[in-house]
Amino acid sequence: MSAERQPLTELAQSVADGAPIDWGRAEEAAAPDQRRVVRQLCLVSSVAALYRSLPAEADAAHAGLMAEREGPRWGHLVLLEVIGRGMSGEVHRAWDLDLQREVALKLFPPEPKTPRGPSHVLPEARRLARVRHPNVAAVFGADRDLDRVGFWMELVQGPSLQDLLDRDGPFSARETALIGIELCGALAAVHRAGLLHRDVKAQNVLRETGGRIVLTDFGTGEEAGATLARMAGTPMYLAPEILAGKPASVQTDLYSLGVLLFHLVTREFPIEARTMPELVRAHRAGAARHLRDLRPDLNAAFVQVVERLLAVDPAARFQTAGALESALRASLAHGVTTEASPPAGAQGSPGRTRARNPGLFVAAAILTLAVLGLLAWLAGAWRVGAPGGPDPAVSVAVLPLVDLTNGAGPPHLAEALTDQLTSSLGQLHGLRVASGTSVKALGATGQPVADIAGRLGVSSLVEGTVAVAYGPAGGPLRVRVNARLIAAGTNTQLWSGSFERALGDTFALQADVAREIARHVRVTVSPAEAARLDRQHKTIPDAEAAYFEGRHHLNHYGAARAAQALRAFQRAVELDRNYPAAHVGIARSYIRLGFDGGITQAEARSRALGMVTRAVELDDDSAEAHTAAADLMFFYDWNWQGAERSYARALELNRSSSEALQQFARHLAAVGRLDGAIEQAHRATDLDPLSAEAAQTYALMLYFARRHDEAAGVLQQAFELNPNSAGSHVILSRVREAQQRYGEALEEANRALALAEHPGVRAHAARQMALAGDDAGARAELEKVSQGGLRTRADNRAYALLALGDTDPALALLEQAESERDPGILWLAVDPRTDALRSHPRFVALLERMGLPSSLDLRQGRQ
Repeated sequence: MSAERQPLTELAQSVADGAPIDWGRAEEAAAPDQRRVVRQLCLVSSVAALYRSLPAEADAAHAGLMAEREGPRWGHLVLLEVIGRGMSGEVHRAWDLDLQREVALKLFPPEPKTPRGPSHVLPEARRLARVRHPNVAAVFGADRDLDRVGFWMELVQGPSLQDLLDRDGPFSARETALIGIELCGALAAVHRAGLLHRDVKAQNVLRETGGRIVLTDFGTGEEAGATLARMAGTPMYLAPEILAGKPASVQTDLYSLGVLLFHLVTREFPIEARTMPELVRAHRAGAARHLRDLRPDLNAAFVQVVERLLAVDPAARFQTAGALESALRASLAHGVTTEASPPAGAQGSPGRTRARNPGLFVAAAILTLAVLGLLAWLAGAWRVGAPGGPDPAVSVAVLPLVDLTNGAGPPHLAEALTDQLTSSLGQLHGLRVASGTSVKALGATGQPVADIAGRLGVSSLVEGTVAVAYGPAGGPLRVRVNARLIAAGTNTQLWSGSFERALGDTFALQADVAREIARHVRVTVSPAEAARLDRQHKTIPDAEAAYFEGRHHLNHYGAARAAQALRAFQRAVELDRNYPAAHVGIARSYIRLGFDGGITQAEARSRALGMVTRAVELDDDSAEAHTAAADLMFFYDWNWQGAERSYARALELNRSSSEALQQFARHLAAVGRLDGAIEQAHRATDLDPLSAEAAQTYALMLYFARRHDEAAGVLQQAFELNPNSAGSHVILSRVREAQQRYGEALEEANRALALAEHPGVRAHAARQMALAGDDAGARAELEKVSQGGLRTRADNRAYALLALGDTDPALALLEQAESERDPGILWLAVDPRTDALRSHPRFVALLERMGLPSSLDLRQGRQ
């Protein structure tokens, strides 16, 4: 077998064995022409995981979870049963009344049994609660109650490595190395937080259903007075310097991990001892056994890693978990070795390959055939070669969630949860998320999954349902989201899950879903991103229902809808003064009313400013809040640098926000940076390919750059998406005017006016009439504008007066707009309609007062 094919064969064998695989790193390590095959193997692995799962048992466990809520109390936790007991206390399965979920609670003894006692637990557990890593059981909190200190954490369902070892016998070196790699990531996260685990052992590492390896802290299940032969727990994993009375360190954690790896492949420990004094004497005598003597069949690289971990001198061990991880990965690169059967004394119960029931036996057979077929395909693929080229980005779209509430939940619940999940996924930098506008346009068409994904340019789709159920007596409704991830190319389900929280906590609910999706599309969630997902505002149900209503109205255009949105958001804030998203909603409603003529722009700014400021104070990690703050600085304050910083911050928080990209494009165009404006607008259309508004923004940026033919082409796409958009007709009318095709410009203006009786559209039609030679008609239209009920922006009337030759009145209107901080004049420096004024002293002075460039470099924006 060629060297280049060997790693792929090893991956395929790991899939067949059910061993854990870091697919993101596997793909990164593969040669460019191998990555397509790695993705195929990942798909097979996902199918295998589904076959290996036992959904009936999971459903039964969930039913039990919902039924059992009575028992003794410790703080806000209801103790359900003891699931672990050891020298440092016991672990309970408990019901968290605040989180409304099962947790694991570790309670320390009332009296200290170590020199430090349990008092150190509170600060350390609180620091550990900030650690977020997929291989570390999440700690939710720590407290003291009933004279006992404890902390509660994620309850992981699955056997410990000790359970698997006792049941199935020793692990292979390869599977042990892969487990070790995952534990290195877990320990690295703990050590980065300035903490030590101090109790790494087989009982404290669980394999969750589906294969995730999780480092926990559960105790050995034995009493403190048990002999070492019975415990097989903490003392056997202790580094020699700990037994000599020296403090714990990173190296002592790594020594314990070395003992764990040794134990997994042998079912024995490096030191043979039955009591603590025997253990201490054996360490002092240097009586450790060598892994090679117990398992001569293991590959040398793996043995060397374990032996180095077990060095007596801490300085001779690996100094960091990251260094150990690299060594374990290198040991895997030495190829697959043929491992002999473990010695008779090491045999446990039937091995991990034994069929546990007939259904799983059939599943295993199907999986084996799938992997063998893929391996056979590999052999042929390498003879003919594989296509190269760049790998596609990891991308996903969230289809509209299906509402199964039957009216029991608040209106617009499914719509809001779809938006929230899209936003949560957009916070992950390794993921490209299609804009909700485009997804909604396709989601209602009933097209096949592959067609929808192709139109959106994504590799996977998320679909799901929303249901509600009544909570405990007097408690709020509970919202349940059932979601599944689908591979776009094959329509294969890659993952599914069910998530539930109380109404009022849906932001956290969708963050839960986002974390799982990220894990299954192999996107790494950075510590900062994980922290942001964890910090979600919890409100009361009525406030959340009002917020959902406001979002629904704000997703539609017009001053009437903006006013309805404003009232709903205000109700939400009245019910919850600390609701950041509702404050943002109020600000956005005022800005929309200002632009739609419902209130003056000055009123819009003054009323929105306090809301935005409060929203950022409440949640500095809200992309929507920073976008709104940037809009205020851009539209009203003309704080160009401050606006740019806030737009950049918003896009740092959510790179997939089409709205923020479009607004940033408009800002860059206003200050004359047309190259950047076109780039940002183009990115928005990539994320939102079916949005007529995104296409309009892109066309407008091209128009400012005098790339009129391209702008017209983009507008044709906008008409295909929404043939009844007055805005698209207005922009195309401006393009035709710039091309001196005045008859066509007037036709487009009239089409816009037929679709929207808006004073701004009527003023634009008046300009086109004047340019076409109909001065009387133009003045008649302007008269209608001044008599209309809605406010008319000064710049719209100024452009019409310029076309009529009334330059001084037009400049007076523009100067009036400047004094009123009217955002309609933000693009004066780049708008082709002002080209005739560029040398006029009053116009130049106006631009200088605004801080805009008085001369336009049209080399920018050119191809």
